[in-house]
Amino acid sequence: MLIIDDLLFWLPLKGIVGIAGQIQKLTDEEVSQEYYQPKIDNTIVNNNHMKALYLYAITKQAAQITLPSQGIEFGNVPEKIAFQDLIAIVSAIDITKMNKKEIEERLKTDLAWTKKNVYLHHQVIQEIGENHPVIPMKFATILKEKDLHRILEDNYGKFKNLLQKLADKEEWGLKVYLDYEKTKDKFLTKDLADDKVPSGHDWYWEKKKEESASRRVEERLEKTLEKTINETVFDLENMAVKVSYSDPLPQALTGREEIMVLNGSFLLDKQKVPKFQKLAKKIDSKIKKNGFIVEISGPWPPYNFVEQS
Repeated sequence: MLIIDDLLFWLPLKGIVGIAGQIQKLTDEEVSQEYYQPKIDNTIVNNNHMKALYLYAITKQAAQITLPSQGIEFGNVPEKIAFQDLIAIVSAIDITKMNKKEIEERLKTDLAWTKKNVYLHHQVIQEIGENHPVIPMKFATILKEKDLHRILEDNYGKFKNLLQKLADKEEWGLKVYLDYEKTKDKFLTKDLADDKVPSGHDWYWEKKKEESASRRVEERLEKTLEKTINETVFDLENMAVKVSYSDPLPQALTGREEIMVLNGSFLLDKQKVPKFQKLAKKIDSKIKKNGFIVEISGPWPPYNFVEQS
């Protein structure tokens, strides 16, 4: 993991890394305390007479870096700060008006503010990342102004190496959903139809038949799920430079009736993206008959590969 010392404060929220594919359609549940619990170093004392820098990302110096016209709403217009051939994308903020206590309180109580600013943070990184390799920072990474150059100097080799590895690559999300109840009912109906009840059956045998069928269906579902996931990811993984898997998101977060059974991120060479999309579509068509749905999203900044690259 990239560790940067001397941050004024840092709120490592799951909204960026954990649900990159959901940023553009955030719901109130997605910005609840459960998923956006801020973690602030309480040993840092506020200085109420100091400017600070909100850090979005680090990229390479280039002749044609066009900055977005808007960043977080509590900061100035995004600007570039250079160190050798590195560029930090920042917004100046006045912590006399928006300090760590104020940001922490807004995150806990103001869902609309949080959604808007998480999205604006992402948009800055996304726009820069369309044409340049980028190291994205987590939401609310705020530094002392005087320390930024020293941080770039201390981490220069690390940043440079990482940007080189991320050049000409994109992150793509892959999520697989299962319509569990529909698939279970389908399997159960077939199993019950195939199951013969002894002559002269009564309610006891009918109950036993249903219990037995239900157990078999659960086992069959487990095997189908395992087989489907293995077959889904095998060829897709072979196309990727790196792969990262996160815990499937709960239905309260996805807003879907289907259960998420796979939540993956794939770092791809840009030239391989069309083949990845084509293969994902082919896999979706193949496994749809068993109640599975494949969804891909992207391109995204390499949120899930900054720590691994």
